[in-house]
Amino acid sequence: MKTYYISWYGPYRMENIYENDFGDNEKLYSNVLYMIAGKERYQRGPDEIKYIGITTNGVYYRFKNHHKAINVTRDFQVWIGCLDKSLINKKDLELVESVLIYFTQTSLNEKKTIRACLETHLSIMKRFNSMLAMAI
Repeated sequence: MKTYYISWYGPYRMENIYENDFGDNEKLYSNVLYMIAGKERYQRGPDEIKYIGITTNGVYYRFKNHHKAINVTRDFQVWIGCLDKSLINKKDLELVESVLIYFTQTSLNEKKTIRACLETHLSIMKRFNSMLAMAI
């Protein structure tokens, strides 16, 4: 059984992504997972995770023209998930992404919500590191 450790950093607002050094620090912020949270138009209640994705080109470049981010109109926030780089490849990223989407059933992910790649035995450990000072 393979275990994946994800360290989540955030929440970031869209301005933080453009102002931060995400584009300059490709080694740290490429090949990562990300979660978009907030509210869609007319949604009431608490913020929800709306979309989970991966990027191999860096966070800054992924969010320049993100096709789903525009659907989150209020309380927009992004969490960036980094896995142990010495053990990760694109196949691992896609597997972890699929499992997270399947179990969270995010509203903006149209694919990977029906069936997860459950033929692989794995566990996912998550740690959240708040960057609230950056989000204010």
